[in-house]
Amino acid sequence: PPSKMPRWSGWIVFENKPRWPKCNPMAEILNLNQARKAKTREKARKTADENAVKFGRTKAQKQREAAQAKKAQTLLDGHKREE
Repeated sequence: PPSKMPRWSGWIVFENKPRWPKCNPMAEILNLNQARKAKTREKARKTADENAVKFGRTKAQKQREAAQAKKAQTLLDGHKREE
């Protein structure tokens, strides 16, 4: 390598021009607003998943409780006195 080139293990000399081995010359364009919102969404999703594990009920549990409540209401309505 020419003496003007810095000592760096990633340089490859091709036709007396230093080049990066697997480097794309154009950087990926990143919208900071979208990145911030995506990060916030991911954090909210993680919190929601944790809360679902802590406090969540399965669909079967919800249906069973709804059926029990409906049965109790029906039983209570059946014992009402007519006035």
